[in-house]
Amino acid sequence: MKPSYKNYIPKWLVILMRVSSVAVSIEFLIYVILILINYSKFNLLIAVTLGIGGYFLMLLTKKIINMRNAFDYNNPNSISWDIINFVVDKLEIKEDARILDIGCGNGVLAIAIAKKYPNSKIIAVDNWKDFSKRVSKEKCEQNAKIEGVKNIEFIRADIKKLDFTNETFDAVISNYAYYNISGERNIYLYEGLRVLKKGGIFLMHDLFLKIKFPHIEVLMDNIHTLEYEKVELIDTTDGNPISSGVSKKLMLNGSKLFFGKK
Repeated sequence: MKPSYKNYIPKWLVILMRVSSVAVSIEFLIYVILILINYSKFNLLIAVTLGIGGYFLMLLTKKIINMRNAFDYNNPNSISWDIINFVVDKLEIKEDARILDIGCGNGVLAIAIAKKYPNSKIIAVDNWKDFSKRVSKEKCEQNAKIEGVKNIEFIRADIKKLDFTNETFDAVISNYAYYNISGERNIYLYEGLRVLKKGGIFLMHDLFLKIKFPHIEVLMDNIHTLEYEKVELIDTTDGNPISSGVSKKLMLNGSKLFFGKK
């Protein structure tokens, strides 16, 4: 039995886009035939509108299909796995560490870390509210069981206010956890750092766009004044693990790794 990490682009959306594209194309052809049989300005207007709309709908459908293929966890060469492997490789921690995965989603990153560090304890948190039934705590636990991982615990939690005491974890990680939540994201990043032990490592990979993190420079300045070590904001769209062209096509431009030591 294989784990089911699901795809963030649901299959029903691809089907809907394809059906819509075909429907619009058929309507366009019908009006073209009507124009040939009995020309009218009204039919011409409808045909032009359907033609233009159908063209952009086909482009959007192609984009959605490409995104689904890129985010396919069933393909070991997908962008999704490139990103997961990149974050996993960046994490260098002691063998018996306590690691927190914030906003774990489908659990794939937490499980990959648990497999790399079998003597560590991984706590993976999420509220799973935005995924409907496609991704859930129960499905994460099932995937961990299928992968043979026992050193992991999935907890339903609010990542805006973590229910852990200060300096609980040796490492705090996340992957695209903050960009899609509302509120002051810088504060939520601080909340993740709050539970990190002195000497601990943080790796937070996200869409650090200006519109999402308008005060990221302030955060970086504050982090340096708080005596954190080797704090970096690494562009991950320079070819490692995502190329600039691919990041734009998949709407991942702005992806960066917030990385450092407390």
